[in-house]
Amino acid sequence: MSGYLLYINQGWVKNQTLPWVNYWVLLTTTQISRHKSYCSFSMKKPT
Repeated sequence: MSGYLLYINQGWVKNQTLPWVNYWVLLTTTQISRHKSYCSFSMKKPT
């Protein structure tokens, strides 16, 4: 019975954390791509 409860708990934790993880990954990738484009833009600029 305890194993069954643990299984339910794990499922609940996954459901709770997954959206946050996805959001964080999305945010991070957006920041990185922005940073990359900014860097390339700065490098292209004549000094």
